[in-house]
Amino acid sequence: MNYTFLPMTHEYATTMVETWKYEGEYAIYDYAHEAEHLLDAEGWGAGIFAVLNDEEELIAELSIEFFDVGGNYVEYGDYGNETLINQYELWIGFGLRPDLVGRGLGADFVSACVDYAVQRYHYRGDYARLGVAKFNQRAIKAYQKAGFQVYDHTIGDISGQSFECVYMRKSLPKLWGRLLPLPIAICFDCGDTLADEATEIKDETGTTLHADLIPGAAELLEELKRRGYKLALVADSPAGTFHNILTQHGLMDYFDAFAISEQVGVDKPDARMFIHALDQLGIRREDYGRVMMVGNNLARDIKGANDLGLISVWLSWSPRRSKVPVDASEVPQYTIATPLDLLAVLEKLAPTY
Repeated sequence: MNYTFLPMTHEYATTMVETWKYEGEYAIYDYAHEAEHLLDAEGWGAGIFAVLNDEEELIAELSIEFFDVGGNYVEYGDYGNETLINQYELWIGFGLRPDLVGRGLGADFVSACVDYAVQRYHYRGDYARLGVAKFNQRAIKAYQKAGFQVYDHTIGDISGQSFECVYMRKSLPKLWGRLLPLPIAICFDCGDTLADEATEIKDETGTTLHADLIPGAAELLEELKRRGYKLALVADSPAGTFHNILTQHGLMDYFDAFAISEQVGVDKPDARMFIHALDQLGIRREDYGRVMMVGNNLARDIKGANDLGLISVWLSWSPRRSKVPVDASEVPQYTIATPLDLLAVLEKLAPTY
């Protein structure tokens, strides 16, 4: 089974809190006890995730936290600080939908969760850790099968019910070589990347009044937002052009940042265009290598991205641009023929499990 990890939503969290009930002594795991945690919207996509199967059904929940030995923890707002979180211990918690418990998914699911946590946060600590009630031997066996070993004991408490708990940890060095530059944000050009320039109708100032989208562009943006990516538009155009096109197609709210040449005062590949967008997204310079730039122009989009160390993706769809790099600075890291092909690139960098 493949697993897709998505930011938790109110709908998913409410379903879990209201309907996920476990039998007998396992009732301590009912998600009604975790309502405050699951419904904390600040954690959705930071440390709290819904897990879907191949049929896009909600089958599990994953929580990721970072603690030090004194019990201090990293706030959700600092999860993007790779240097900080690598000074803390990685702890994971999860739960399968009640009807799936005991059906042999445990070890495979746990391994996928660990892989996802390590990949997403570029975690380079020695271990992944978790806690489990000692009576839950079924889960302990699944965790052991996934590579976890008991290393400590404590007394746990859920809603006033005390129980003996064991701490388990899994060694992580063998995962380090699998770390890839997992994208945390994606920047897009506009003309011939999202909108078909051949269909543009302009006014006397050169501002585009409306244009058709390239097939698959809207669907791509919708899917990227569903997966929780931050999106930015980095475009050489009058300010009115991108506003008119995005508003026409209902895409304006998909973007979290904008860098428009008329407003910034320079054109791509000038680094100031990209930095203007990345600053709005709160991306630190040491994380530029985890930002993707998608565009159709080798001399502007790809060169600009490469010069800053971004992940460069060239959309070769346009018949109006050069398809031959003039030098190494214009060679893209990835090439796609259509907007939706970007999903295959992301699968390489941020695979579902």
